[in-house]
Amino acid sequence: CLTNKEWGRGLDRATINLSSFEEAAAALYQEKFGLCLRWNRKDGIDTFIQNVLDHIAAAIYPERDTALLTISLVRGDYVKTDLPLFTTSNGILAISESGSSTSSGAFNEIQVKYRDPVTNEDRIVKAQNLAAIQSAGGAINSSSKEYRGLPTGDLARRVAQRDLRANAQGIRRFKVVMDRRG
Repeated sequence: CLTNKEWGRGLDRATINLSSFEEAAAALYQEKFGLCLRWNRKDGIDTFIQNVLDHIAAAIYPERDTALLTISLVRGDYVKTDLPLFTTSNGILAISESGSSTSSGAFNEIQVKYRDPVTNEDRIVKAQNLAAIQSAGGAINSSSKEYRGLPTGDLARRVAQRDLRANAQGIRRFKVVMDRRG
């Protein structure tokens, strides 16, 4: 999609961080994360790329030091102690809570619609956070996602769990103002 000159973006391979794409491919292979997607030319190539990124929970961005296009899977595979720690003495100028940080909009159930390529039928799987449902007095606050490229119920359930974890209750938003060190 990025390098094909006839139907893709036509980018030069030298502008892409190939090792990041190889690492992402290896990780997705290990996760048994395959997709069954068809690109309709009525949708733009950028829409198709974003659709794939949404399915696999990834981002493509220009690397800050090299400007090479890099892909990064959004996973919890980092070491917390390796992350930089910023305080008011080394970069933080101000912190304020965002007005949109309400937990009432958090979902305690995610429904994922996927397409079974064998039967060519749409199917739905659910993931629920039972503790969040109980703390809401039994009320279910549900959200639906459509991932038509997921070919199996097992993978759709894993993606539903991923999306449910990403939308966990109790997440608060803050606006952080930092100096150049940040």
